[in-house]
Amino acid sequence: MLNISFVNSYVIYYHNISTRNEKPLTRRQFMKKLSMQLTTEWMQKRLEAPTLKCNMRDIIEVILTKPTEDSSVENEAPPPPKKEDIALIAHLKRRGCPK
Repeated sequence: MLNISFVNSYVIYYHNISTRNEKPLTRRQFMKKLSMQLTTEWMQKRLEAPTLKCNMRDIIEVILTKPTEDSSVENEAPPPPKKEDIALIAHLKRRGCPK
């Protein structure tokens, strides 16, 4: 169901951007950006929960501090490989709660 919503919103986005003669994001970039915009507020509220486990707090903080991708910048460095993200999350899970 979410996939259908993403596709429908991308069609609307693509139409609006193309009427302004601007270069649209790829469907994948659009989905990532929309997902981040839809979940950022929830993640920020989640950080305020006193019962949130430390490893989950660390993961959310990493996600929220990541720079967002901007397709208008063409000389931008490529995003880090997926293995590094997985390794970082695994490290944070092993680290546990700071005292």
